[in-house]
Amino acid sequence: MGLRMRGWIGEEEDEHDRRMTVNLLVMILCLLLLGAGLFLTEAIHRASKIQDCFEAGRRACVSQGVR
Repeated sequence: MGLRMRGWIGEEEDEHDRRMTVNLLVMILCLLLLGAGLFLTEAIHRASKIQDCFEAGRRACVSQGVR
């Protein structure tokens, strides 16, 4: 019975290690998605500012670094 208990505990530890690895990968994926979302939000905001500048009739919107 002692060997059976050790085998069971080993399986539980393997399962725990696998779950920890999956949790870490999911956390990394979530952080990557968050970073991509922030990047896209900033890019859209920047493009909107440049478009507003052009619509106002200005010519050098991109070179001035509209903020």
